[in-house]
Amino acid sequence: MPDFIPHKPFDDPQKHVEIFHELSRASDRDAPLKFVGRDNLFADVQTCLNITAKAGKTLSNGLFIDGAPGVGKSGFIREVEKRHGEKGTQVVIVDGGTLSRPVQFAEAFYESAVKREKNALSSFNFSIGTSGLNFGANWEDIQSYVSGKLAQGGSVWSAIRELCGKHIESETIIVCVDEAQRTSGDEGKRLNQIATQIHDGKTGKIQLLPIFAGLNDMRARLKRAGVSREAKGYETLSALSLEESVECSRALFEAPALNLRGKFDEKDVERVSTTIAIASEGWPRHLHCYQTTFALAMEKSLSADQNYVNLDDVIEHGNRMRIQYAESRVLSAEIAKFENVIIEVARGANNGVLSEKALETVGREFGCSESQVADHLSEAEHCGVLQRHRGNASERGYVFPVPSFLRFMQNDMNVERTLKDMREMLAAEIMQHASRKPPGDESSSEGMGGFGG
Repeated sequence: MPDFIPHKPFDDPQKHVEIFHELSRASDRDAPLKFVGRDNLFADVQTCLNITAKAGKTLSNGLFIDGAPGVGKSGFIREVEKRHGEKGTQVVIVDGGTLSRPVQFAEAFYESAVKREKNALSSFNFSIGTSGLNFGANWEDIQSYVSGKLAQGGSVWSAIRELCGKHIESETIIVCVDEAQRTSGDEGKRLNQIATQIHDGKTGKIQLLPIFAGLNDMRARLKRAGVSREAKGYETLSALSLEESVECSRALFEAPALNLRGKFDEKDVERVSTTIAIASEGWPRHLHCYQTTFALAMEKSLSADQNYVNLDDVIEHGNRMRIQYAESRVLSAEIAKFENVIIEVARGANNGVLSEKALETVGREFGCSESQVADHLSEAEHCGVLQRHRGNASERGYVFPVPSFLRFMQNDMNVERTLKDMREMLAAEIMQHASRKPPGDESSSEGMGGFGG
């Protein structure tokens, strides 16, 4: 029996159809509606800034943040930009493969400075060479400007100084390197040279904090790339807690732009939020999937002049999005030749651990040499499909870092079987969650029985 969640009518249904349509089309790299948790990481950022300032240094040793695909690394970086940008700090976000491309890196500095100034000023009449900023500059302007400086023998950093002018004088700058596992050797050394190249006395003592965020093999790759300083902080992101996931899910009903306050009964808000939180397994990207499918359900409801959403459909469509993502990862070109080996070993994985010995044995059966097995595993790790598991000698091997990856592989990449597995898992988790509730708790599992069938 479908699990219908009733809602009250809207004054302007068509307007909200457009709002939910927009939300349902949001990029799959977008963070969930509300950023929650990670307080320890923000404390690390502030500690690094405080230590660097107190020591009178210009370049912090930085932060290294790694984690599996979809665990919230990019979301954390965007939240750093938001929180510290509000304090007047310039936050520059670049891709790990951008550091060796001077024009793109200079453009990132320029855009960051423009964004910060636009938040502080009401009129923009700057031009390059006066104050250092031309708010009307486009990509061609910046490319021509930076290329000209480089042709005259200048460095990219001198071009950035002149491009941004007074707007990077005596500033604190946070440089966030997203997808840092893409950083090559030259790029890593370039970032390590920022202190001497940008702090030449002409622009004052600029305090610089690099934050590297990437997949689980990022630290080793950055070390090979020349970023060899000891980090002031090194964190591996993990799943959100159930409480944090529920808080994130409730943002669907509390975001002012969505105007859902009072449209749903509070018991239903709690039930939908908890169901989505449990289904997501604490993974920010999975939360985004279910928020997207909830928006689709609301768009469908209002377009059809209905007064309910089907929660079963929300979860089922969100599960399909998760499987599509798992499929795109495990069938990526980099590891396509090794997928049969991974599937075979995943079927018999003990506690989800794919032993190195089993991978080597099955790899040979599929015609791979020892060195080829090692190369394929390295690629799988670099793509975020596998992650090293360092247990005792008998448990040494690899695990799937994203919850849906293992389930998908153990079901021989069969979508329908995986969906059935996910429905059964959710039904069991909801029952367990309900059994832990104190007697008389309003947010029990009443009405949640439809997910197991």
